[in-house]
Amino acid sequence: MAKALGATPEEEHRMGISKLAKQIQGQVGLFFTDSKPDEVIEWFADFQQPDFARAGNVAGKKLILKLTSEQAQLLKLIGEKMVTFRVSLTCRWEAATGDVVQIEGQPLPDNSGDAEESDDEMDE
Repeated sequence: MAKALGATPEEEHRMGISKLAKQIQGQVGLFFTDSKPDEVIEWFADFQQPDFARAGNVAGKKLILKLTSEQAQLLKLIGEKMVTFRVSLTCRWEAATGDVVQIEGQPLPDNSGDAEESDDEMDE
């Protein structure tokens, strides 16, 4: 996804979007909307959905099984949802200005091994 947006200012599809592309690491997604930022932040803050456990999840109920991927698949087959799926918003891109704004109270993804971006490079 980052490559499609443009990883550098020279490659970016729209002004400032390469700053957003740098945040796309690990299990993340992009959400496009013309809704007001406060509405979107509030909606995602309230959103939670029961989900099936995957390998490595902490069981929500007491079980004798240590969840491996095979055992997690068995729980899915019997319809046993044991975890809660949530979405954390870390930042947003402002199309009009090209600014990438960190969502208050949300940590940015851990960029272990990457050079850290200074505050001057991240427009707020």
